[in-house]
Amino acid sequence: MSQADILSTITQVTGVGPKHWQPFDEKSPGGVPMSGYVCLQESDYLGALALTAIGGKERLEIIPSMPKLHYPYVEDPREGTVKVVVPLPINVVDVRFTTKLDGTCIIWYALPDEDGSPLEIIPRTRLN
Repeated sequence: MSQADILSTITQVTGVGPKHWQPFDEKSPGGVPMSGYVCLQESDYLGALALTAIGGKERLEIIPSMPKLHYPYVEDPREGTVKVVVPLPINVVDVRFTTKLDGTCIIWYALPDEDGSPLEIIPRTRLN
């Protein structure tokens, strides 16, 4: 399959146009060669990987990225205070918060082999 055909498939699956996919050819921290595209469009796919080869074997694997999380602060103009408001889905039984020190989200994902078993667990930021 040509790169143009692969990119066409990626755009059909994601709905993100080809101009928003930047190609890459890298090695994982553990030395596994991988290539594909990273999405640079400001959308739900920002930072998503479309892997086209893993360990020298061609395949297509879409790995989502961290979704944009909106800050949960609401200003009360009457009192001049800021309150934290977090809408929770039904049946939530536990919520935990921590201080986000520098604004960087770290995403962990499994780099899969042909059978879907993890070759390696990879940390990354949204666009790297």
